[in-house]
Amino acid sequence: MRNLVLVHLESLNSITCHLHKGACPTLREWEGKSLSFSRYFSTATSTLMVVSDLVYGGLLQYEPCENMRSVPDAYCCQSSLLDDLKKDGYRVRAVNYPAAPGSDVPKANERHFVGFDIAMECMDSYGAYMQALDEAMTAEAPFAVLACNYIGNIGYYGYMQHTADQSGFELWESACVQRDQCVKDLLDILERKGLTDNTTIIFYGDHGDDICAHGRHKGLLHVFEPYASLIHTPFWIYDSRIRPGETDRLCDTTDIRSMVERLLHTPETGQGKLKVEELGLPDRKYSLSRSGYAAQKVRERSFHKGYGVTDGTFLFLAGDQGMELYHIWMDEGCQHNLLDYFDFSEGVLRRNRGACNGIGYHIKAVLDEKALRQTEAVFYAFRKELMLGVEELYRYADSPYFALEIDCENIHYGWEERERRSKVEALRRSGTVSDPEGRQEFDLYGRYLNGKKIVVYGAGDYGTYFCEEMAGSTDILAWVDKNYGELPPRHGMEIQSPEKLKELSFDAVFIAIANIWVKQEVKDMLSGWGIPGEKIF
Repeated sequence: MRNLVLVHLESLNSITCHLHKGACPTLREWEGKSLSFSRYFSTATSTLMVVSDLVYGGLLQYEPCENMRSVPDAYCCQSSLLDDLKKDGYRVRAVNYPAAPGSDVPKANERHFVGFDIAMECMDSYGAYMQALDEAMTAEAPFAVLACNYIGNIGYYGYMQHTADQSGFELWESACVQRDQCVKDLLDILERKGLTDNTTIIFYGDHGDDICAHGRHKGLLHVFEPYASLIHTPFWIYDSRIRPGETDRLCDTTDIRSMVERLLHTPETGQGKLKVEELGLPDRKYSLSRSGYAAQKVRERSFHKGYGVTDGTFLFLAGDQGMELYHIWMDEGCQHNLLDYFDFSEGVLRRNRGACNGIGYHIKAVLDEKALRQTEAVFYAFRKELMLGVEELYRYADSPYFALEIDCENIHYGWEERERRSKVEALRRSGTVSDPEGRQEFDLYGRYLNGKKIVVYGAGDYGTYFCEEMAGSTDILAWVDKNYGELPPRHGMEIQSPEKLKELSFDAVFIAIANIWVKQEVKDMLSGWGIPGEKIF
């Protein structure tokens, strides 16, 4: 029988793994020897949740728990992957380092988070951890080992050796290096004992860290909404029978158990390398992830409860703050919420004119009409999928708070869109123009024109806003626009032909046009009439 080693890569996302190659030489080397899954997603943003999702092959086991230490009254699954392997004659061990005071692992063992007949062993020193792995991995009998070194978790940085004089930034770098060294030390044991070729090795990242990019969460860097930086983690399989390479098949943590069972029970035929199609992967269309159990309550400012659904290209999120949608191939950092351009009410997604009018320059080539229609279609499909999946978790947890905790009716806008909408609302309340493009430019430079004799060029929203705001502080001699014949008087002023400029003596012409290309055309025209450049504003 083949051996099994599950290598837990604590707090490591795909970006860090592939960006900092110098800090991860062992991982990079072994990824090259393995079958790598580029569209693998973790099912939770918490270590304990990910481990139990893996060994039980599903999400339901602990959903009725109110926190990471509570014990459920009943269990959905009666045996874990490690339990079954032990029954099959494997020598099974789950080993963890370091044994930190206040760790959730002892309490998690009480609820059998790695198995009913298996407990996670916590080691006080790195030497004891490696000795336990050395003793577990021998040729005497088939073995199955879960190796969890938590040193990559920011909460365990104090256990790293030779780092007393380092800053927090340097500790982060050292954690990457020591995580990789731990993997090397483990694999060296297999190599030294000649066990590598007969061992299936699973490398998986439990979650990444979000360095306050989506709020500070009282200092937490994970255990909140499942943004891509938290759930897009490394996953690859080393097995001497599998051809190394990369697959873009979508899979997640709950698929690992079935893949392992299939590999361990595949006969050693010696008839060529196994293909991806032979690994027993489900034909998965979506992956569901979450930040906590269904029975857990929202905690103000820190624990924002959230769920995510992804197909590997788009990621839809919904939580206690509302809904978000990202194209994570382009935007792995989840910085550009595609729902910023929409309003949602009564089950209908509608485009917001003001937000859509702001689509320009580079982003206009991406967010074209077809992309906006695609966003609408993805929203409806992913929202439905998420609601079905999350409702199932809440039903199993017997929690009545789904509608209260998970807001699938309101959009959680990005900070810039929230700021824009608040300004628009303030303008509406004041009775001025609703959404003047160019307002920021005016706010910056309008004060320069105080007390001057001005001609305003442009009678659109921007020009209207300018005249409203500057009427009391400047002497507006005329308001002109090339479409003057089609425009009625506004605020007691007649809209006149630009030719009127040739008759007036003024301090400045303010071109109240937001489009820079049209503005330049007007400026060139005025310069051609002999108006000095210092008077054209």
